[in-house]
Amino acid sequence: MASVFLRFIDSRLVPCAANLDVFRVDELNFFHRNAAKYGIDTAALGLDRPSFLRKVNDCLRPVLDPATLPSPLTPGQPASLDLRAQVVFNGRPDPVGVPFEFTITPTDATVATPVVLSDAAGRFTTVFTPSTAAPTFNVRACLVLAGSDGNVGSDICVTQQVGIPSVAGRYQGTTTDLRSDRPPGSPTEQGMRVSQSGSQITIDLFRTINGVEVAPAKRFTGTISPEGSVRIGPPLDPVFYGSFADGGFIGFLDEDGASEVDLERLEMRRQ
Repeated sequence: MASVFLRFIDSRLVPCAANLDVFRVDELNFFHRNAAKYGIDTAALGLDRPSFLRKVNDCLRPVLDPATLPSPLTPGQPASLDLRAQVVFNGRPDPVGVPFEFTITPTDATVATPVVLSDAAGRFTTVFTPSTAAPTFNVRACLVLAGSDGNVGSDICVTQQVGIPSVAGRYQGTTTDLRSDRPPGSPTEQGMRVSQSGSQITIDLFRTINGVEVAPAKRFTGTISPEGSVRIGPPLDPVFYGSFADGGFIGFLDEDGASEVDLERLEMRRQ
């Protein structure tokens, strides 16, 4: 029986690039569920669930459209989160919209409907209330296989982190002169304050001695990406850019905003 089931599943997956569709996946899932029913869904027989899912994933892949949060967000004020999941079939350029079950796990927010089915095209909108200006969400979307599993998500899933990293706070570190018109100077102490409202951030740079601010701040205002990077300018002068990660910041300050040969390198740690 195991060999019959395995041959059936493999034969249906071989031509997947040409003619696999959601209903064929559903048929495969039905046969694999019966393998579990008869107790032959083992790794030794090649019918264990991880092996089955790896084979299916060679033919189809669930994907989540990149999702963004409204910005700026106000703590305590409801906002909407729009999501869409689709299936990409091997050999087909366009993703296919099908139902998914969404599970949303928030950080620094509450979600009105944390577990819900999408519409037939894989779209889903929920309302959330942030408790900070920079909440994050873990989104998990699982393919609904009509018929065999009912209206619940399968274990063919995709996940995505949605949100803007929280980078507000004070940073301290060094700046190294990289300008080509004079010899590189020794690293000097630099201070940086970052305030944040959603993806909108304000960065103040200033010099310090023994942690005490001794020079007026240069202020930069811009946006931060979901990956933690920021670039401000042009047309602003100067240009400021870099990335926040692991409790620190590495970036550059282009004093004239015109070229990449007039830079100061900034290496900051969060205080």
